[in-house]
Amino acid sequence: MNTLQYIHATNDVFDRVRSRIGTIGDAQYSLGERQSFEDKPYAQIVKDAQEELEDLIAYASQLHIRLGEVLRVLEGKNNAI
Repeated sequence: MNTLQYIHATNDVFDRVRSRIGTIGDAQYSLGERQSFEDKPYAQIVKDAQEELEDLIAYASQLHIRLGEVLRVLEGKNNAI
């Protein structure tokens, strides 16, 4: 993968993020001309970010477990995922 291909791959991720902002994010957070985070107290934004970080850690742990299973298969140490 060259740098340009890498850029295109990351653009795909950003496209999905923009799509979420325009669909589910719009339905949940849009106040018309403002976004709900613009009216939240900073303390609430920090609390929300902590919760999202906790979710990310949980998902990363799940991914780590599943990647371990894949690695065992790739290394021939296990025949099933």
